[in-house]
Amino acid sequence: MEKIHVSFIKDLRNREFSLLIDTTAEIVAESTNENESLKKATKNLQSHYKSLLQLKDTKPRHYLTRIIKEKVDNRTEYLVGLRMRIESALFSPIPKERVAAERLMYWIDPYRKVLFKPSIGVQTQAIGFLNLDKSESTTIQEHTALLNLDYILDIVVAETEEIKRLVTERGKDKAQRAINGKKVRAAAYYDLRVLLDAMKTIYNLSSSEQEVEQMAWLSGLINENLKSFRRELRSRNTKRSNKKEVDVAVSQLIEPQEEPKEKLAFITYNDLRLDRREEISITDTPQHKTISTLLSTKDKHKSNKIVSSTKSDNKKGGDGKLPPINSN
Repeated sequence: MEKIHVSFIKDLRNREFSLLIDTTAEIVAESTNENESLKKATKNLQSHYKSLLQLKDTKPRHYLTRIIKEKVDNRTEYLVGLRMRIESALFSPIPKERVAAERLMYWIDPYRKVLFKPSIGVQTQAIGFLNLDKSESTTIQEHTALLNLDYILDIVVAETEEIKRLVTERGKDKAQRAINGKKVRAAAYYDLRVLLDAMKTIYNLSSSEQEVEQMAWLSGLINENLKSFRRELRSRNTKRSNKKEVDVAVSQLIEPQEEPKEKLAFITYNDLRLDRREEISITDTPQHKTISTLLSTKDKHKSNKIVSSTKSDNKKGGDGKLPPINSN
């Protein structure tokens, strides 16, 4: 019987993990073995099929999310239409309508920044404040009735209540469908190990030569099935490590490391603050040797110039003294 190594499946993605468990259980279930322990271990492994299907590599979008978004967009359009109706009344030839429009513009102006931006929470709260202001102010009620805006406000409020109901329903549905992925995978992995241990026990202790050959044949099939999953995992890990190396190399090229700068020390001398570099022993560095060589060469040239000028002075004055002063 071939050795079966399955520890690597812990690093597989949810889709790959569920497919591996399903195919392994199917391989054993299709065999004609009548051993009760092996049958029970196979059924236990197959029982995880439905729960493993709910594990996704990416979280699926809830079906109510699209409906909620459409209703929020419609509500925003209704609010924009309400504002345009009020703004158009500012140019009405009827004086009462102009006065009513000016008063209603003051009413919606504090919520202008959030009222006309599509959102679930903030926009819903702003509509609640608008409706509260209208219910507490008879003036706003008279002006909205005069401009025939009550039906638009009623539609907006009804749409808001529907959005709140759908959001609550979506949250409850998500909570009911939520499962603990780690527990599901751990339970499936445990039953897979139990199945493989049962096969190994039958291979080692069975007195039937047919069962022993069948366990050896099943182990070969399972190992062949595992190869593709192991190959895909190794390929993904290699690509990930290569990408990291490339990213590090690119970052080093883009952002070269700066050499640390020498710190400055401050000393106080006669109530004056002066800067002085820290004394660093650099006598052994190649830069120091080069600088010392240049300085020594410069000093030699300087001393040669002084000597040559002294000799020329001696030639001019004779003994290097000042010329005599004539008495005339």
